Amino acid sequence: MIDYLTHPKFLNYDPSIPPSSQGGGGGMGTKTYRVLEALRDVYPRTQGICDASEITADTVLIEPLRFTLPTEGYGDRDLESVNELIHGLRNHKSRKILYCSELTLMRMPHVLREQVVESCDLVTANCKYQANLFKYVNVHTNHTLCDPVPDVFLSRLNFRERKRRLVATGNVSWQKNAPQVVEVFKRLKGAVERVYVGSAALWYTASEEEGPQRLQEELYANTDRVVHEATTEQIAREFQDARFGFWCAFHDTFATAAQEMMMSGMPVVAAKHGLASEMPAWSASGVRAQVDAVKRLAGETDESLEQQSERISKWARENVSYAAFQGQLKEVLRAVW
Repeated sequence: MIDYLTHPKFLNYDPSIPPSSQGGGGGMGTKTYRVLEALRDVYPRTQGICDASEITADTVLIEPLRFTLPTEGYGDRDLESVNELIHGLRNHKSRKILYCSELTLMRMPHVLREQVVESCDLVTANCKYQANLFKYVNVHTNHTLCDPVPDVFLSRLNFRERKRRLVATGNVSWQKNAPQVVEVFKRLKGAVERVYVGSAALWYTASEEEGPQRLQEELYANTDRVVHEATTEQIAREFQDARFGFWCAFHDTFATAAQEMMMSGMPVVAAKHGLASEMPAWSASGVRAQVDAVKRLAGETDESLEQQSERISKWARENVSYAAFQGQLKEVLRAVW
């Protein structure tokens, strides 16, 4: 049996309804839902918890954001303070695995990070890129545990039936490098159909600042079709209907959207990001090179693109699927037990 300890704001996310119907979206709600689903495939009694006093399993995965986000206003009871949580973890007999998301561990104050890491038996990273970043704050790990991507993203179409379409997605913000998307989309007018899935109001902490709204207006003006928000199944259909993906965010350390695109068998043009070197992506630096990469892809034969699609989807199944997550978790469990 395994417990998954995380922040309460993520535990009630429902990927089958639009983010705006539940106060916002974001990657952590999606990740939490998927992790619990993947765990319950193997450990049916898995539960999502928020406090050390709730641990009933002999192993617990721990989300670092539980230590950094305020907990006031969630649920009908007061949650443990950070000090109480750390004390409870240290004194619990379970094996404790710090299952890291994005840059949370690096953003913690030094003393808090040391306390959190020392209260756990093992630290995992989503990918090699994240593990290498952790070294800068003296956290070392050789253990990988990805953010799992569900099979709903697996291709349902013969690649030749897909539209000559380029899809990008995400919250419209500087963190997702929206200005770069705008410039690439501008230069691809008429070359491929340009689709953007997302808006400036996707995250729970949706910004009403003028900057993101201006970015959104410019992005939408240079997009052939906009999908303001979507459920998981709707996003999967968008990816499965398109031939190409574009990802250039610098906020991401794991880039779930790019992994989802690859699961659907979509060749992805990506910025030269630390993560891109781990994926079968078309890496290119700068607007001109990224535009050229999309045009080169669009000019390839159906046969060549089909072969790429099959190879890319196979990579995703082996590295970021539920089955891949479950296999990685077995290795992590061997290390702590």
